[in-house]
Amino acid sequence: TANDPANAAWTIAPSVTTPRGGAWLNVSTRAGTGSLDTVIVLINTAGLPVGSYSGAITVTPGAPAVPIVLPVGLVITSGAPNVSLSSPYFTGAGGLYFAGVSPPAQNFTLINTGGSQFNWTATAAADSGGNWLLASPKSGAAAATVTVAVNGVGLTAGSYTGSVRLSIPGAVVPSLTVPVSYVISPTTPIIASSGVVHAATFLNSAVSPGQLVTIFGSNLANGVATATPAGNVFPTTLGVTSVTMGGFPCPLIYVSGTQINLQAPFEVQGPTTQVIVKLGDVTSQAAVVNVEAVSPAMFSVDGAGSGVATILKNSDYTLVTAANPARRGDVLAIFCTGLGQLQGGGLTGIVATEPVPVAAAVGVNFGTVAAPVRYAGAAIGFLGLYQINVVVPAVSGSSAGGGTPVTIRIGSAASPALNTYLAPQQR
Repeated sequence: TANDPANAAWTIAPSVTTPRGGAWLNVSTRAGTGSLDTVIVLINTAGLPVGSYSGAITVTPGAPAVPIVLPVGLVITSGAPNVSLSSPYFTGAGGLYFAGVSPPAQNFTLINTGGSQFNWTATAAADSGGNWLLASPKSGAAAATVTVAVNGVGLTAGSYTGSVRLSIPGAVVPSLTVPVSYVISPTTPIIASSGVVHAATFLNSAVSPGQLVTIFGSNLANGVATATPAGNVFPTTLGVTSVTMGGFPCPLIYVSGTQINLQAPFEVQGPTTQVIVKLGDVTSQAAVVNVEAVSPAMFSVDGAGSGVATILKNSDYTLVTAANPARRGDVLAIFCTGLGQLQGGGLTGIVATEPVPVAAAVGVNFGTVAAPVRYAGAAIGFLGLYQINVVVPAVSGSSAGGGTPVTIRIGSAASPALNTYLAPQQR
């Protein structure tokens, strides 16, 4: 109510204080004269997404003219659908990019932060080249993931464009468009499906900052080249091949038409990131990989990521084998990658010239027995390689010629187990 016993004129002014809150607050009467009147507060939620909003109603009486501010709060828990799109494959322009004759499918997800009920349809349309663009499913009644694929069969080398258009009746934004670009070239670099792998295991596991990574595919380079560091710095281009991970250039160690060995930048962040290979001016389709703080794995003697671990005795730098087993109390050097960030921050592409410990606490088990760790950090003279120095513990059940499993643990992350050889314990 508005009450002015002096029978003077009074005014009421509504205002919205939440940024981009629109004009949802209003009143039935903005001015009057007299002692008593009822003013109705009007709320219009049309077009407002779920969230909290604030406003104020300012009453200015005629006498005395001292404004009275009444705060107004609004909370919307449902209403018009407010749909947006999300995808780890989106380019900087919010579109999808495909390369090669038969590239893997990509996807995007409809996310609704408004009303819970909405219907949508998706229409894929190619601007030229025929019906090479596909989207599935074509409709739905709730938030969902749409898979987008291309079919290059019958298409000549060149660049093609199209789009996936979404119609969402009644939504805050009733239509959305995902641009699609498709390039076919004899020189297009192709990253194989699940082709970005851990260099120590060749498994399609998560990537961690500073880790050694291998990429498999085709047309990855014009020839074979091994990097020669300039001083202690590895190049980010070999021949005409370059790689980015999350937009950061990757130091390259080796390239060929079917394989690239590199270091993941210490700057890479997750939970996912895009890996893109560029051959001259031609760009590959992005491969999306998971990113974790650590992804520990040991290098194996056979180079295939299984069997016997590459472990040296610190006393004479000889490889631990069945014929040269380690003994209780020996200090061993375990070579691995994926131990994550270094203390003080790792420097991408820089060969280690001094011991730098990793930031996280590292544990090593021989069987189920924890081994004392003396050092875990960068391996001097190498790029992306880590070294763990451990003391062989008293491991029950170790026997001549018998392999003992070794694992690395960092928090909840554990490496795949590899074997080493321990001499029988003295009794």
